[in-house]
Amino acid sequence: MFWKFLLILILVFIGFLVYRACKFVPEKKEALEKTEVDLDFDQAISNFSEIIKIPTVSHTDGVGEDEEVFDKMLESIKSFYPRVFEQTTFEKVGRRGFLFHWKGQKETNPSVFMAHYDVVPVDEAKWTFDPFSGQIKDGYLFGRGTLDTKGTFVAVLETAEKLLKEGFVPEDDIYLAFSGEEEPHGPSADLIAQKIHSKNHEVKFVLDEGGAVVENIFPGTDNRIAVIGIGEKGVMDLKLKVGGKGGHASQPPAKSLVGKLSKGLVNIENHPMPIHLNPPFVELIDKVGRYASLPIRIVLANLKIFKPILNLAGKKLGGELNALMRTSFALTTLEGSKQINVMPPSVEAGINIRCLKEDSKDDILDHIKKVSKIENLDLEVPFYEPASNYSKTDVDGYKLLEKSINETWEDAIVSPYLMIAASDSRHYSKFSDRVYRFSAMEMTKEERGLIHGEDEKIRLEEWKNTLRFYYRIMKRM
Repeated sequence: MFWKFLLILILVFIGFLVYRACKFVPEKKEALEKTEVDLDFDQAISNFSEIIKIPTVSHTDGVGEDEEVFDKMLESIKSFYPRVFEQTTFEKVGRRGFLFHWKGQKETNPSVFMAHYDVVPVDEAKWTFDPFSGQIKDGYLFGRGTLDTKGTFVAVLETAEKLLKEGFVPEDDIYLAFSGEEEPHGPSADLIAQKIHSKNHEVKFVLDEGGAVVENIFPGTDNRIAVIGIGEKGVMDLKLKVGGKGGHASQPPAKSLVGKLSKGLVNIENHPMPIHLNPPFVELIDKVGRYASLPIRIVLANLKIFKPILNLAGKKLGGELNALMRTSFALTTLEGSKQINVMPPSVEAGINIRCLKEDSKDDILDHIKKVSKIENLDLEVPFYEPASNYSKTDVDGYKLLEKSINETWEDAIVSPYLMIAASDSRHYSKFSDRVYRFSAMEMTKEERGLIHGEDEKIRLEEWKNTLRFYYRIMKRM
């Protein structure tokens, strides 16, 4: 009798899971009227090519940078976009920040369109073409910065120039905010954010680089997905040090410092922090999971029930799924003796940690101490930037963003997600819950791999969609 009762309970439970999965289906999309876009694409592409030719390379240590090159960038955009400079208020902020204030009918709820015009260094020997040639061939524009992020930098300026030419006046003020030191995490973007915030405005919309239109990234569906970062993980650089007694390698102790630290590092990898079903992750599952096949929807429609399985999968597989749910540890450096026959008096390891908002700095450090099981462990935090706050998706700014994406990439599913990299938009998240991270273009897996890599290039037909997108959304501000 007991076994029959148990079997009935199991069948009912399975039926409950399947029922929820069957109800977990895509929401109906509203029919949209497309805003037609009439831009001079040939001229825009020509300007884009010229911008790529300016090698605005920034370095973490600042060594080897050419300030004349950055000055040339300013002079070039003055030449290409005269109305932007004549009809908005321009100021240079900090070392390399460009801020344009475009006055609207009201100034209470401004929008901010961001990009950065500096690029990472290149190893020219590994490129098959000149990274700063700006050459156009076979439908591509080649060069460093085409994807990250001169493509959006130029698109924002082109759109503003076009709308100003048309006599467009936005409903609320618009700020165009550009940094020339984003790659080394320079202060220009933060100074701009503080300046805008000091005017006591309730910023209704901030748009920076982040997600893109992608496909084949979500299990169980091959739909194109436009992912919008509504938050980003924090960053912590952590040094683990263990000291003791050095000496000659001919008389090693039973337990070496290198061995103790190495064992502790293995413990850390084997005992990651717990997963969190954080708001961006849950919203991503709710939006995109509805398009998955039924077996996968059974899991995704019952997320809390299957949380232990997700936790185990994240532990075993690592990668992006794990990073979306968990504060991650990347063991990156290990240093002992400088000489192979000398026992070091101290050893050190480095971990790059990407932190969820749900885990505090103390939570992370306490976890490291507990699971490493290293006696007399010294922890040093050379750098810590906490995770951003999460932005709202039930507000006008997000809905305008969603609508403009749907007009431009009609068959794409628009979804929030958690950005696992860092952007300058984190400075705005300190005072606004309407900060969104979306690189307005479709990118293949191969193209995403070109960011910060060799042979960076952009499909010009797709970049035209970038221009169309910015025209549509800026005209709605």
